[in-house]
Amino acid sequence: MTRLIKALKVFAAAWAIFVTLSFAVGAVSVYLREGFMEMLRSLNPVDLTNAMIIAFSYAPALIAAILADVLRPSEGE
Repeated sequence: MTRLIKALKVFAAAWAIFVTLSFAVGAVSVYLREGFMEMLRSLNPVDLTNAMIIAFSYAPALIAAILADVLRPSEGE
């Protein structure tokens, strides 16, 4: 069980880092191709499409972290 918890934590951290780096590379790419204002427009959190993409991208990491915390044995056991 502890290996599963460690694997979930590693997966959550690796997924979050991967998603963050891919968003950063995408932002730099848009900045270099189309300029600063287009980069700001593409990162607008108010736009529903952007918010959904961000939420669904980070969802596996968040679910794995929550699952690892739920499966962790309590202190009394």
